[in-house]
Amino acid sequence: MPLIDPFKPVVLTHPGCSLTIEVLPLGLNVHRIVLQDPTTHKERDIIAGPENPRDHHTYGRKFFGPIVGRYANRLPKGRSPFPGGGHIDLQEWRAGDGLCLHGGPENEGDALASVEAGSVPPQAGPFDRCVWSPVSSPLLFEPTPASPSSATFAIVSIADINGYPGTLRVEARLEVLAAATGKSNSATVPAGDGLGALRMEYRARIIDACEATPLNMTHHWGFTLDAPAPIDAHTLRLIAPPGRQVKLLEIDDKLLPTGKLAAIAPGSTHDFASTATTGGAGAPLGRTIGSEPYDHFYVWGLAAQGEQGQADEEDDDATRCILACPRTRLALAFRTNQAGCQFFSTNKQPAPPADPAKAGGVRKTLHGGAEAGEGNGPRCAAMLEFGMPHGTFLHQALIDETGGRDTVLRQGETYSNWVEVGVYATPQTSA
Repeated sequence: MPLIDPFKPVVLTHPGCSLTIEVLPLGLNVHRIVLQDPTTHKERDIIAGPENPRDHHTYGRKFFGPIVGRYANRLPKGRSPFPGGGHIDLQEWRAGDGLCLHGGPENEGDALASVEAGSVPPQAGPFDRCVWSPVSSPLLFEPTPASPSSATFAIVSIADINGYPGTLRVEARLEVLAAATGKSNSATVPAGDGLGALRMEYRARIIDACEATPLNMTHHWGFTLDAPAPIDAHTLRLIAPPGRQVKLLEIDDKLLPTGKLAAIAPGSTHDFASTATTGGAGAPLGRTIGSEPYDHFYVWGLAAQGEQGQADEEDDDATRCILACPRTRLALAFRTNQAGCQFFSTNKQPAPPADPAKAGGVRKTLHGGAEAGEGNGPRCAAMLEFGMPHGTFLHQALIDETGGRDTVLRQGETYSNWVEVGVYATPQTSA
């Protein structure tokens, strides 16, 4: 059998909408989401990152679009217990950091796995460095007829990699939809025409004798609705479920979670939820983003129901976030079953002209990068990473806030994490 090319995009389209999605087997990178711009009527790619798919590997782990796992964001290095009597023993991200980031480091000199088409061999390494196999007969999803609008990918993650017990079967299904699904109302869906949607769901099960293991995946994708301009003119709105409030996950000087949740004062730099700040449309990022970078996790919580990582998507309107750009008349509405979102404003990208070697490659042609040969600069994207609060299993207060979900997957359970991105063209406003 031929080998899977990690850098050859799997292209997804739907006859009912204009969206084109490109997904790489390497790290399940969402490399492009292309649509017709409602203002210019030209192609617009709303995913920040390099033009060349190989740059996701050539220039190291810059996290422009991959899955993150086994456990997203930051955890303390070394040995930590988790509920049920088990423990993890995590490798340090970089010497002296004292933490493990995004599933842990890749070993120096590690080559990408050689994976035969149609096979799902065991792999080592964090999930963003695995080669994901397109599969026609998934084990964790219902089989569906072959379609240009959807694809299912799989890996087997071996036990004890980077200090996590248990061998896992992990599958991800991506599907282009003609329109967003689920319940919604006028308060949580942007006014205007729906241009289509992308739904992505992860599922995972323990497939060896291990009783339990921490698991908290996310996608580290960056959205830009006005490239090559920075995201300063974008607005961001976070929407809590009925009866709840958006809170801020407190972190220490190493950006590790303390387990405490802070109330967010209306009008403060972290207020993306109250109508006092957003006016119902979202808070403009330009108010503070130039001077105060964002790399914070916002928690809206979950009710006590379901298995780890699961919530009832038919219960209430599951729209939790809206990113919009009035100038380009584009808006994204995110629905999810997760308890919160990390917002990272990419302020620390190299200053222009950004060196591609430090910026993750030459930015996309549609983002003005081909002629200049520059990489992505500061505030090039809003990274919106939906998941559970990092370090949940270490802190009872976070377990309580997420309805008892401790981010520990147990034998016999199926982990489920889904997010749906609806794309909208908002009405033209009068001058």
